[in-house]
Amino acid sequence: MYLVKLKGTIKEGEYLKDVALDALFPDYPDGVFAHWYTGTLRCPMGGLLKYVHGGYGSVYEEDLIIDISKGVVTDERVVRNGTASPDARKGYALGAATFFGEG
Repeated sequence: MYLVKLKGTIKEGEYLKDVALDALFPDYPDGVFAHWYTGTLRCPMGGLLKYVHGGYGSVYEEDLIIDISKGVVTDERVVRNGTASPDARKGYALGAATFFGEG
């Protein structure tokens, strides 16, 4: 897994500061291999089945589940959660959630 085009916010003292990948990894401004990451990524896809306010609790038609060990993808699968109505809001164009521990 490579981190590319990363943008985020860090806290410096009492202030928040926007940062990009090159600020966090100055030797790798175009991308960095995330060898330190082991976990599961969840990418919601399709129409909305159940809305949950906040976080990644909402349920969509499908979830792409990607298992990663030390930055290497070890498995990926699609979990089918149901069928949404044709006019349902569609899933995220890009989105993922990280799960730690038993899920």
